[in-house]
Amino acid sequence: MPQWLVGWYESAWASLGALALRDYDKTTDPVAARLILAVLALWKGLMDVGTIAGEFTEEETRKMLALYL
Repeated sequence: MPQWLVGWYESAWASLGALALRDYDKTTDPVAARLILAVLALWKGLMDVGTIAGEFTEEETRKMLALYL
């Protein structure tokens, strides 16, 4: 990423993170909750956690946990 975009990129993630924090306790939709968790993880640099939360369904995540835990 070009250096001149870094500030805007970080600001955009901070805005998304603030929206996610605001909306998390209001949501009753499990898919929305998972995607909000993905945004929060990615915002904080937890790429693997964000990918799992955002890309895999609850059933797929359950299978992975059963396999690896």
